[in-house]
Amino acid sequence: MTGRWQAVRARLVERVRTLAAARWTKPALRLLAAGAGVVLLAAIGRSATAGMPATATATPNATSTSTPTPTSISTSISTSTSTSTSTSNPTSMPMPMPMPMPILTPTPMPMPTPTPTPTPTPTPTPTPDSPLVLNLATSEDLQRLPGIGPKKADAIVALRQRLGRFRQVEDLMKVKGIGRTTIKRLRPIVRVDAPPPQPAPVADASTA
Repeated sequence: MTGRWQAVRARLVERVRTLAAARWTKPALRLLAAGAGVVLLAAIGRSATAGMPATATATPNATSTSTPTPTSISTSISTSTSTSTSTSNPTSMPMPMPMPMPILTPTPMPMPTPTPTPTPTPTPTPTPDSPLVLNLATSEDLQRLPGIGPKKADAIVALRQRLGRFRQVEDLMKVKGIGRTTIKRLRPIVRVDAPPPQPAPVADASTA
């Protein structure tokens, strides 16, 4: 057994010498040393992290007073943000209640009283005591004569304007539709001109 272990040991020594003589041996050793250092630092960090809760639990007041946690910072930021938003936003303020509008009752307007239409007074037909003056009569006046309608009355007025004035009752015969029979019927109730005014009676001096 001793000879066998010696042979194995000799082989390992030869391989180590061979590796040490190789060019990449030194860089590989450096990498192994660096890896070992990293592993060692990781182990130290884990042990330090595992010991932190006990320290924080032992002194909760000092930790909360000296170093604010991220949760408390975010809570305070959100609270201040919501407070500033509610203060700066005018829509969040309560709106005043509108005043009720009074109900206006329409006042009834008085109905206008209809004005009665005056009834036209019938114009009397000319008579021998109140004859119609041909040179002063209008178309409406001429229509009061028997047998004279609107057309004949307008024709008589047009004839009078053309002649200037009537000189006799027979001038009406120049109107179409008026003959001697109509003239005989109209002569007692018409006059060419109005009668002259009567002179005022003179008082008797002897009587006075």
